[in-house]
Amino acid sequence: MTAIVIAFAMTAVTVVLAIRSRGDNDSDHVDGSKAEREFLASEQRRHEEARDAAKADEGEPRA
Repeated sequence: MTAIVIAFAMTAVTVVLAIRSRGDNDSDHVDGSKAEREFLASEQRRHEEARDAAKADEGEPRA
């Protein structure tokens, strides 16, 4: 009985990790190279958008 409970718990942990990984990475690919390229591209876009927003804020007069 204990082994069944432990096996069920480990299966649940694995499923939770898979769901979390899919949510965090917006992908279910396990091939690291493609996922890493996509991640780096999305991070670069996010940083560029943040820089553009900061530059736009610098040009606005403060109240």
